[in-house]
Amino acid sequence: LTNLTQKTEKNDSDLHDMKSHYENLFAEQVNNIKKLVKERELLHLYIQRLEIENTSLVKITNDDDTVKLLNYSSQSPGTYEEAWGLIVKLREQIIQQLKMKEKLKNDIQQLQYNHKADLREREQIEQLLNRDLNTAKDEIIVLQSLQTEYERVMSLKNNLEKQLEERVNELKATKTVANSFTNQLKEKLEQITKAKDQVDEENATLRIQIQKLKIDLENNELVQHDFVKLSQTL
Repeated sequence: LTNLTQKTEKNDSDLHDMKSHYENLFAEQVNNIKKLVKERELLHLYIQRLEIENTSLVKITNDDDTVKLLNYSSQSPGTYEEAWGLIVKLREQIIQQLKMKEKLKNDIQQLQYNHKADLREREQIEQLLNRDLNTAKDEIIVLQSLQTEYERVMSLKNNLEKQLEERVNELKATKTVANSFTNQLKEKLEQITKAKDQVDEENATLRIQIQKLKIDLENNELVQHDFVKLSQTL
């Protein structure tokens, strides 16, 4: 787009310079033509005056040589050819000016055509750029929406991670307490087991003692019974 703008500006500048150059040149040639036309008119008037004078002299003289001389002087190659050369030169200059004017017209038309083509190309490029810009804007809106959603998800993720970390810490603390409580329970269980074993051992000892006492009691009863029988016998 920058190159196209520079190219368009350069074409505008070239067109302006060329137009100014041709306008100055055309104005100069027009002035020259006006000057030549004025000189031609003066020469034409001078020739007409000479012709009138020659005609008057021819009328008042009967000398053939004088008449021939006057006719020759009015149509003298020097004067007539100079006038004709001036006319031819003027005609050539007019033709040249017309050609130059036509060339200038064609050049201007070509520059205008190029300028319009550049403008159309620039408009097409601007349309494409505007379309791409609108597409980019839509994509930016979508990306902004995605970014907002991403930020929301990341915030939620961070909150969940924070909550998870808190729960993990709580679980660790709970596990520590549970381990401590388990250890205490194990110690209590060991103490209870030891106490139970001791009680069982004491119970076994008591049972043995009771059994012995029972046997002793039975023996005592037998002895007493025998003693009674013996007493009765005696």
